[in-house]
Parts: sequence; C-alpha cells; structure tokens
Amino acid sequence: MQKEYINSIVLIPPSEGKTDGGSFPGLDIQTMGLPSLSKKRRDLIEVLQSTMKSSQNLNKILGVKGVALEKAINNNLAIYDAPTMPAIKRYSGVMFDSIDYAGFEETERQKFDDNVFILSGLFGIINPHENIPNYKLKMGAVLPGLSSCAYEWKPYITEIIAETAKNSIIWDFLPNEHSSAWDERKVKYLKRYTIKFVQNKEGKLKTISHWSKSLRGAFIQYLFSNNLLQNTSQINDIMSGFSHPSDYIYQPTMTSNIGNTSNFVFLKRG
Repeated sequence: MQKEYINSIVLIPPSEGKTDGGSFPGLDIQTMGLPSLSKKRRDLIEVLQSTMKSSQNLNKILGVKGVALEKAINNNLAIYDAPTMPAIKRYSGVMFDSIDYAGFEETERQKFDDNVFILSGLFGIINPHENIPNYKLKMGAVLPGLSSCAYEWKPYITEIIAETAKNSIIWDFLPNEHSSAWDERKVKYLKRYTIKFVQNKEGKLKTISHWSKSLRGAFIQYLFSNNLLQNTSQINDIMSGFSHPSDYIYQPTMTSNIGNTSNFVFLKRG
C-alpha cells in the first residue's frame, strides 16, 4: 500500500530540569518565532520579575525551596541578561534525554525543529532551535494578579495550533497540566494521536507515572529516527513497530477512538 504523507505537528512539554549557562547572547523576544506571542511574553516576564522582588510565597509559585528556590529566583531576574542556548539543549529532563536529539541525523533534526512545539509556561510556544535563558515557571503556576499560566496562554496557543494544524495530524505528548493550555475543540485537525503506557497491578491497569516521560521520549525518538511522523496509512504498524527495553507492547484492542482522536495504549509485559 502506498504511504500517505500529511502535515503533522508534535506537542511536547518542556522539562523542569534545565542546563545552566549558554554560548549565545541574552534573550531577544523580537527575534523569537511566533511574533504574535511577543507582547504576552514580555508581560509575563515583567510580572514574573516583579514577583521575584516582592512576593513572600515564591516557594509556592515556583514549586521549589531552599537552594533550588534561590537559584530559580536569580535565573528569573536575569532572563534578559543571562546567556542563552537552543531550547532543545536547555531542557535536560528524562524525556529530552530519551529523545536523543544529538543522535539524530541532520535531516531528522531539521524535521524535529520544523514540526515540534514545546509548550512553555513563560514563552507560550517555543521551537526547539530557539535560544532561551534558564528560567523557572511551570505551566500551572499562578502569578499575582493573573490566572494560571495555562489559562493565560490558552487563547494564544489555541489560535496558533488551529492555524498550524488545520487538516493536519497532531501527535499530542502533553501531560494534563500542559493540555489545559489549548482547546482542542477549536482546532480542525485531521487526526490527533495520544499515547498511554499502562501496567497491570493486582489485576488493575494503572497508568505509568514515574517512567512515562522516558517512554514518551523514546517514542518521539522512534517517530523521527524512522521517518514515521507523517505516515498515516498504517498507523497500527507504526504502533506495533515501537519497542522499548522496559517491554511495553502495543495493545490495539485497548485503543479508544473519540471523534478524530485516537488514544493508543502500551501495556507492560508480564
């Protein structure tokens, strides 16, 4: 059967872990992609930095304490002055380790840069190649005088995804906190795919939480390294072809379809 190729975008979260330093100049919002987000980015940075100087509840707002809190405050105050590096190198969590961007061939890296949206509490949407500073702000964080970052960004992110993903495929790897930052009901996508990894514990299926980031990263790596992102004609073969050392096996009978969204399930063997 001839393969069918359709435009796709991939939605992923950033990571809490970030690499320090950078070899590029400070943040320039004017040169960032998606200029329609520029004003909102500036506004959030202004509120964030003002909060770092005055609020007494920074541990609650930033979700860290002690030495980590002190470091986060300093990083947030230096957002415009600190050196930057590409987001794909800045984010250093387990999902990004499993994606192994550095191991991609040049064409795979280019496709990754062109098709991936990273949903950020501070910047809204970041492309992987964009230079950003170290910062600390979760998508679920609530800054004084504002709603959660997810709520603040929702109309902007929804509009951009709606424009980009119209009649396209969305590979959605977002956790709940980031899923709330866009309204999929307002996007006329062709297909939306989500992935869930589950394990049988005492006769009940439990969604994996501890290893889910690593598993999602491995699946994303599999999509790009095998040029499968836009092949829609044999989606079950794509799912069946994924293998992982942790031994999660695709379960087609557990897959659910709601409207144009397919929720694929992988069950740990044994």
